[in-house]
Amino acid sequence: DIYYDVGLHLKGSGYGRNNNRVGYNIRFRPEALFCGVHDTVAIDRNGGPGGIGASHRELVLKHIGNRAGGIPGMYDDIIYLISPAGNLNGPAQLMMARYDDAFLGAQFVDGQDGTLYEFELIYYSQSTNDDSAEGLKMPPSAVLPVDLRDMGDDKEGYRWNYLIKNNRAADDFDAMMTMAKTFSLSGAALDERIDQVIDVDEWMRVFAFESLGGVGDTYNQGLAHNIMFYTRPEDGRVVAMPWDMDFAFYQSTGASIFGGGSNLQKVIALDRFKRLFYTHLYDIMQTAFNTEYLEPWVDHYAGPAGQDVSSEILSRVEQRRDYVLGQLPAQVPFAITTNAGAPLAVDTDSVTIQGRAWIDVYRIRLAGRTEPLDVSWTGITTWKVTVPLAFGPNVLTFEACDYQGRPVASAGITVTSSVSTHPLRQYLRVTEVMYDPPGGKDYEFIEFQNTGPVTLDLTHVRITDGIEYAFAEGDITALAPGAFVVVAENVDAFRQRYGGAVPVAGQYGGALANDGETVRIEGRFGAPILSFTYGDGRGWPPAADGGGHALVPLGRAMVDQPEGSLDYGGNWRAGAYILGSPGTAEPLVPVRLVLNEILAHTDYDVPPHDSNDWIELYNAGDGPVHVDGTWYLSDDAADLQKWALPSMVIEYGEYVSFDEVSDFHNPITEGFGLDKAGEAVYLSHLPGDGTDRIVDAMIFKGQPNAVSLGRYPDGVGFWQALAPSRDAPNTEPVLDAIISEVMSASAAASPGLEY
Repeated sequence: DIYYDVGLHLKGSGYGRNNNRVGYNIRFRPEALFCGVHDTVAIDRNGGPGGIGASHRELVLKHIGNRAGGIPGMYDDIIYLISPAGNLNGPAQLMMARYDDAFLGAQFVDGQDGTLYEFELIYYSQSTNDDSAEGLKMPPSAVLPVDLRDMGDDKEGYRWNYLIKNNRAADDFDAMMTMAKTFSLSGAALDERIDQVIDVDEWMRVFAFESLGGVGDTYNQGLAHNIMFYTRPEDGRVVAMPWDMDFAFYQSTGASIFGGGSNLQKVIALDRFKRLFYTHLYDIMQTAFNTEYLEPWVDHYAGPAGQDVSSEILSRVEQRRDYVLGQLPAQVPFAITTNAGAPLAVDTDSVTIQGRAWIDVYRIRLAGRTEPLDVSWTGITTWKVTVPLAFGPNVLTFEACDYQGRPVASAGITVTSSVSTHPLRQYLRVTEVMYDPPGGKDYEFIEFQNTGPVTLDLTHVRITDGIEYAFAEGDITALAPGAFVVVAENVDAFRQRYGGAVPVAGQYGGALANDGETVRIEGRFGAPILSFTYGDGRGWPPAADGGGHALVPLGRAMVDQPEGSLDYGGNWRAGAYILGSPGTAEPLVPVRLVLNEILAHTDYDVPPHDSNDWIELYNAGDGPVHVDGTWYLSDDAADLQKWALPSMVIEYGEYVSFDEVSDFHNPITEGFGLDKAGEAVYLSHLPGDGTDRIVDAMIFKGQPNAVSLGRYPDGVGFWQALAPSRDAPNTEPVLDAIISEVMSASAAASPGLEY
């Protein structure tokens, strides 16, 4: 492609622009973005110690970071530059998503909302063109470095070293000021605070990567610059992003593995973070920083880069790897040290287990679980963790996994608990889930009830998976017998709709998926209380899927919620009324008028209609139903009032049907028709007095011609394929061939017997 009328200006520091290593920043017109995505790109010609062009060293090091994973990396390519004057022609790096909003939006939740800062030196000139005070300043000849440290409460003190790269109008330096002040702490104060301000795990991986790569002229490896800091919107913590690594493979291969000359050293010196640093060093070496993996890639980049320092890179990798391996702590086997790993008995509902693990262990989990345990590292190779216990013997098998998630070892212990009561698991129940509310996600909520005889302590209860909420952070931490409590997606919106009398604990993070997901409720130390996986497909109440109703568990499913009873759509019903009934017991409206039979595939040749489908209703209640102009049929949950039923009285046991030609699609420009390929049908009662509801609904797939779908027996049975019986009792279901037995290859007594 050819791009016209692009903006061009020089790229680089005051030093870099004053020689033949100069690069360019290019800006594209909004209607003609580069590759349809990028409004700016950069051309980098600083080849580092290797000369001018695309840096062979930097390309290889970025490849190592991409292969290892968990290290922010830009999207680069190699190009041949034909410069404006023709004197700078040659290979160069084309730098596209340079941590700009396109990159941030793709890598982080609401990423473009976070602020990006370039940590930089202050460049200044010490001479003029005629050596007089009045002369024109020459290019910079000196720099002023500043470490990460407290520089006061005025943001102007930070402005020149923390250069805002996006969201400039906000002019917000709060995150950088908080971070800088935290780095001025030491000892226990630093240990307590630092992980709340920066993502220490991510920082340890980034700086372990730069240590292996021998990057010079960067923070903690030389001058205090050439690093980006980004405030992650989802938690407000700062992450570090490598920047300008032209001087890769530059430091001595015997240089300190921890770098030096910066306040970051105080963080690395803390045992739990030093262990992380070791872990990341080891993982990157095992994954990418080794000559066996790198040799073909080093040779690959040499040609297009226009530089070939392959032998030097490979030699430095081998030497640096050997040196770093020699600096790692001695290996120890993964083991449980509590009671020497022998069985023990406790009179509590949890136990603290201690053990040993070498630095190849990044996470520890219980066998059969995918989520890691909340392990505390008490030393470089020692750990402890508290896990919940069930009554009786608990066989605990701890699996140790490396950074890539691969199991590397396991150890087990049996712990017998004499505690037989678990009130939260026995009595805390989900009673209402509004996952797709009218008006949007702000009105979501989940309701809980204490179904037991004792007050429940919610202090340690957390909702995980799907949404995130901790009751300890909310307004309600105890639940009396029989009481309800609600957690909402947006407390202000919830209060506006439902008033202030509903007991709301607080506001959860995230949102419930409209197409279903798993929600897990856990107690102290991750003890399972209950979980449920809801959906919106076949077998789930259609009125809750965009119709404004909540999901409500059936009574038969309440006791077994901890055993997964709510994973089955047949154990839920739609709540009684649109908008739900948060904070109170769910009313049970008697079943009377229902959808009973539907014929959606008919042929009809009287224009303008080409079909005459029909819908049959049946009064399955114990008395007459007065249809008074507030009853409707529709095929759209978002528009329930497509066709109003005529006023009438439908007696107990009576059938009433309506068709397209005479009723719900007459005239053809109004109402609705039924799609023979499948859709939904809703029967609603909408009097507008707070009792609006979808009375009945069903979703069907494609129908064969002249075959109806109906309940059998009438009014209460499951939906079946029937021979049409309009305004009359439904006939027995159409019998089709079914699969009655399957013998799989794995279950067969010998090969060849599967069927």
